[in-house]
Amino acid sequence: MPPTALGGITVFRPLIEAVITADEITVDKFGPAFSVTIPIGESDDAQTALALVCEAKPSEHEGDEFYEFSFHYDLIPLAEAEPEHAPEIQELWTSQAVAPYKPPELKRVLLSQVCECYKALVTKIDKSPIYRVSYGVIDPENIPQRHEVLTNLLQGEGYEISEEGTDELGRQFWMMNVKV
Repeated sequence: MPPTALGGITVFRPLIEAVITADEITVDKFGPAFSVTIPIGESDDAQTALALVCEAKPSEHEGDEFYEFSFHYDLIPLAEAEPEHAPEIQELWTSQAVAPYKPPELKRVLLSQVCECYKALVTKIDKSPIYRVSYGVIDPENIPQRHEVLTNLLQGEGYEISEEGTDELGRQFWMMNVKV
């Protein structure tokens, strides 16, 4: 069970003060997938951590291979417990889900941190195509700005949008390939 946020008992304090740059980031490899985890907050009772997780997972659709880039937040219980009784990590995929836990001091830092994580991930995928998709309800005030920032970043890394649209689940998506 995650801690009660903001209006209740637990408040999260920031664990980072500034953006960690791509050259300072450690990229973990799990089989053919790559992941970056940045601890960004901790509950005031030190029982739960909040981490930004950025991933590049290989995928395939209709014979086309690519890496799906995504990011989400994990609520990680810190209390020690026997493995069979350990609380599970809760993944938060939408802005609404993570909002109660994000330290307000980090609001302006987090998208820049995602960008630096994506830069670090791009160096690992050997110019493979990149697929991104929105999660949850599209917030017209948030998604276009986030999409623009992430697209500009990837364009700066040598990519361009080759296809964009809405998938069968109603989510906005972007396929990007290396510029030729």
